[in-house]
Amino acid sequence: MARLLVFLRSTTGLLTAVAALLGAIVTLVGIFGLNKPPGPRPAVVASDAPPPASGMVSGGPPGEAASAGPSGQATSTDAVFSQGSMTVMGSWIIDLDLGVDAPDNAPADFWWAAGDVQRKFVPEGATFSLVGQQDFAALGLDRIKQLKFSGDPIPADYDPSNQTTNDIPDGTVLAYKTKQGRYGKLLIVKYARDLQIRWLTYAGS
Repeated sequence: MARLLVFLRSTTGLLTAVAALLGAIVTLVGIFGLNKPPGPRPAVVASDAPPPASGMVSGGPPGEAASAGPSGQATSTDAVFSQGSMTVMGSWIIDLDLGVDAPDNAPADFWWAAGDVQRKFVPEGATFSLVGQQDFAALGLDRIKQLKFSGDPIPADYDPSNQTTNDIPDGTVLAYKTKQGRYGKLLIVKYARDLQIRWLTYAGS
């Protein structure tokens, strides 16, 4: 033991001891794998990937009908001149090309001659075809052109005890050809003295 103490006190002995200690540390690191090189990284899986972009849904270019269907129904190639909804007051005269109450003495398409009981849907510059209670949207331009039109007044008297005196109850569809030669369709939304209608007039003739 005395010899060991003498040895450690010497400079050479101290350096030898430090070198031996470092060697032991390196050996331990190699044994326990602390110096093991990193392995390959695991693949990253995107669980919340964004959905593919969808095409824009459009009803067609402005001025065209958006609905589509078999022959005789409205298609995206049936250009629309005017369309909308309105309330036709008793005695009003309507222009279906523009969808407005025509001024006095101005050319018009029909006159709603409506009193308390006696009422008539009277064509003025246009002719009409009474299609009946059918699907308004399904009636297309091709089918309308095949119908027979008349300028005769359509009876629409208000008689709760006799519904046969009214040919235009709620849901009735009429096709027409305006004074300007445009085809269209009209829906009786609500039959009353103040008649609620929806119309669509196609462009062209």
